[in-house]
Amino acid sequence: MIKKYGIYILFCFSLLIYVVVKIKKQYFKQHNYSIQLLQQKSGWGYVVYKNEQLFIQQKYMPDISGYHCFANKNDALKTANLVVSKLLQKQMPTVTKADLESLQITLPPLSK
Repeated sequence: MIKKYGIYILFCFSLLIYVVVKIKKQYFKQHNYSIQLLQQKSGWGYVVYKNEQLFIQQKYMPDISGYHCFANKNDALKTANLVVSKLLQKQMPTVTKADLESLQITLPPLSK
């Protein structure tokens, strides 16, 4: 009788472990973002991948009129990290000029 309950408990425990691992893998798969920085002729941009698929490509600074790349690699990275942070918080990944200023991103002369 005890052996029967032991097998039943072992089976339930194994099933529980399987379900938890499956859910955890699915959760991380849904939230698997990565960033690639793009060096261009006139500056930097970034790409955000979700589950290894292109999700956002930003060649130019958002919310700045004209076509201005980020002045340096660090500015592009800080902005890309903000975008991913917003995505993880289930917010729209929009970036405003105020966001860029708060991150101390180097802005083009005419947009300051």
